[in-house]
Amino acid sequence: MKISIIMCVYNGERYLPEQLKSIYAQTLQASEVLIFDDRSTDRSREVVLQFIEDNKLWETWKLFENETNKGWRLNFYDAILMAGGDIIFFADQDDVWYENKIEVMTAAMKNNNKILTLSAKQHLIDADGNPIKKNIGIKACKRHNFKIKELSLYGDLQPLHWENRIGCAMAIRRSLQERLPNFKRSDAFFAHDIWALNTAAVLGGSYSIDFPAIRYRIHDKNVSFGSEFAPVVTMSKAEKIAALEKHLKYFECLINSFNSMSDLPDKKNLNKLVNVRNFYLKRISLRKSGGVGDGISLVFRYWYFYIRFLGIRTAAADLISPLRKGSFK
Repeated sequence: MKISIIMCVYNGERYLPEQLKSIYAQTLQASEVLIFDDRSTDRSREVVLQFIEDNKLWETWKLFENETNKGWRLNFYDAILMAGGDIIFFADQDDVWYENKIEVMTAAMKNNNKILTLSAKQHLIDADGNPIKKNIGIKACKRHNFKIKELSLYGDLQPLHWENRIGCAMAIRRSLQERLPNFKRSDAFFAHDIWALNTAAVLGGSYSIDFPAIRYRIHDKNVSFGSEFAPVVTMSKAEKIAALEKHLKYFECLINSFNSMSDLPDKKNLNKLVNVRNFYLKRISLRKSGGVGDGISLVFRYWYFYIRFLGIRTAAADLISPLRKGSFK
């Protein structure tokens, strides 16, 4: 099987050498390593080129320079479409891969053709490479047994907000890449890993492996650290509505990417996604012009979403939002 690695780079010269070394040291080598520099203003480009030169990797490692700064989301989406591998690994510029990452994850995907997206776990390190032991909102792998698990759309992936499975510890199958053009990525700027997880889940192919694949570096310049879907506790009414509409746009794009497809194993997962979309439609309507009865109806109808994903506090905010005209908590 041909294996691709895609890495997106922007001003990463401090951490790039260690990450490049960890990829080069893999027990199973990739067929191609494609690195996309997004108009870095530091020495990132020189660092990558020097590493390729020093290790004579001209045939398999390629550096591409974007004509304009795309931003990391679009850079990754475009990079996925460039990869030619049967299995495609995502790589961030500032992490460190364990040397058996490709070997373990590739073997799992070879043994189970149903896997379209495979998410591994991670250990956490700080800017200087020291282990992070305190709770910072991202789960670190403590024990592992290499168990493979299918991820459900509601139970595991939490489609209503960011979920703790990160792209830099993920691999996808080429058949998932082939579906990316159906997703209007320029209209729904959520990260590539969120797209991969949810698309694969609708198709019944989103899996996890209980195995730490990387050391995930947390520092003050992490572009993806935090949550794209996490609820904001305090904001104005207009800001809240705008945030909900952004979420809705993502779900609309994701649902529409399946509308012309006749090869879905079944429609139950797509119907779940439609249910999430409808929930957001009703929340937006409530925030704009709903009454108290609408708030009660919404919370009781979608009680599971609040309990599983958003929390009691958000449910209470939706219940009383018709009574408030300004900002709320």
